[in-house]
Amino acid sequence: MAIVCKAEILLAVARKCLSIMAVVACLLVSGTLLFPAVGKAASGQADKVFDKAFLQSVKDVISYEQIVRIVGVQGVKVGSDSLKIPGDKYHWNGRENSSFNIRINAGKVIDANVVTPDGRIISLDKSLQGSGEVHDLGK
Repeated sequence: MAIVCKAEILLAVARKCLSIMAVVACLLVSGTLLFPAVGKAASGQADKVFDKAFLQSVKDVISYEQIVRIVGVQGVKVGSDSLKIPGDKYHWNGRENSSFNIRINAGKVIDANVVTPDGRIISLDKSLQGSGEVHDLGK
């Protein structure tokens, strides 16, 4: 009789635990499905080295969305709307202390620059007055 009673208690506990474990498992799975960005890189933190070759590779890219696909993460919007320079500015930090900055106006990239791992500033001007060429501005 004592063994049957203990078995019933264990069975009752197992049923309770299994349902709790099932709920926990559902929460974990749904959390993963609902929040897929968890564990991905934070905005503005790219797993790339930004250098002259990178800037040349994006010189014909025209939209912010295309830049994000290439870099792999959203940029961090920087600057202030009170500045007289038109456009929205975005910034990314890369590996080896490199960084990447762009300015968007009317949905298009109008200028960009990188700070290379060795501290050089390399710029690209895509505005109407700009040549679209990459310029090494030095340190």
